[in-house]
Amino acid sequence: MSYKFEWEDKGYYLHMHGIVTTDDMDNALTEIWGNPRSDSMRYCIRDYLDVTKIDIDLTREEIALYVSTYEKTATNSANNSLNLVAFLSNNEEMNRIIKGYTELMQMYNPDAKFKNFYNIEKAREWISISL
Repeated sequence: MSYKFEWEDKGYYLHMHGIVTTDDMDNALTEIWGNPRSDSMRYCIRDYLDVTKIDIDLTREEIALYVSTYEKTATNSANNSLNLVAFLSNNEEMNRIIKGYTELMQMYNPDAKFKNFYNIEKAREWISISL
C-alpha cells in the first residue's frame, strides 16, 4: 500500500507515495467512497508530491476516465457537497493525469473547483478561504 488516508472535519487528506499502482488507486477510492462520510465532505486534498513512479498499465486518458467514472456516481449524489479538490503534485506525468481527471470531473460536478499546489500550506489556505 503506497498511500495514507485520513478523514478530516469536512473532508479528507490522501497522501500517495513511492510507486503508485492501479490497485493503490482502487483501494484508496474504495476507502473514500465506501464510507458514509463521503456524502457530506466538502473538500479533499490529494497529495502526490512523494510519488516516485506511476506503475499503471493504462493510458493517461484511461486513468482519468477510470477515476472519474468511479467517482461520478458519488459526486452526482444529491447528498454530495464536495466542491473543493486540492491536488499537490510537481510530477509531470501525474499533472497530466490530474488535468484529464479535472476536465472529466467538471462535467459531472460543474460547481466544483480544482487546483494544483506545490505545498500543503497553500492548499489548506485555499480550502480554508473557499469553504
